[in-house]
Amino acid sequence: MPDMDNIATRLVARVRALLPSQWRGWPGKQLRRATEDLSNFSTAHNIRPSDLASEGVVLGRRKLHGIANKEFAAAVRDFADAEQKNIDNELRRRSLETDLRAKEAVARKQETEARIAEAAAIEAEITLTGRLNAAGITLSRDRDGNLTIFPLDGNSCLDFLTRDLRNKMLDLPKDAAEHGLEAAPSEKTPRT
Repeated sequence: MPDMDNIATRLVARVRALLPSQWRGWPGKQLRRATEDLSNFSTAHNIRPSDLASEGVVLGRRKLHGIANKEFAAAVRDFADAEQKNIDNELRRRSLETDLRAKEAVARKQETEARIAEAAAIEAEITLTGRLNAAGITLSRDRDGNLTIFPLDGNSCLDFLTRDLRNKMLDLPKDAAEHGLEAAPSEKTPRT
C-alpha cells in the first residue's frame, strides 16, 4: 500500500496548445475531462502516478511472460505431437514387419499343405496302379488327359469289367452276375 502522506492529489501536465480554440473547443474539453477522471480515480484508490507507472511495468512483464509461456506451451505441444507421430510410425513399421513374417509363415504352411496333398495324390495313383496291375489291367493317358484301360497281357479279356459295369447300371444283384445271369436286354442295348 502506498504511503498516504506523500500522495499527490493532482496531476500536472504541461501541454502546449497551438490555437486558443483548441483549449476551448472539443479537444480541450476531452483533455480536461481525462485528467480530471485520472485525478479522481487516483484519489479514490489512493494511487500515486508513480505507482501507476510501476504497476504498468509489472503488468507489461506479466503480459510478456504470459505470451512467452503460451508460445513455449505451443512449442512443447508441437514437439510432443511430432514425437507421437514418430512413435506411431515406428510402431506401424514394426507391426508391418510382424505382419509380413506372419503372412510368410501362412504362405509356407499353405505351400507345405499343397506338397502334402500332391504327395497324397501320387500315393493314391500308385495304390490304384498296384490294384489295377493285380487285376491284370493297366491305364494309359492320352494327350487330352483321357484314361484308357488295357489288359496287361494281350490274351486277357476285359468282358468282366463291362459285365460288372452293366450290372451296376441295371441294379442286378451281385450273386446273379456271379452265376452268369444277365439282366434282360433293354431297348438301348442291341440284342446279339
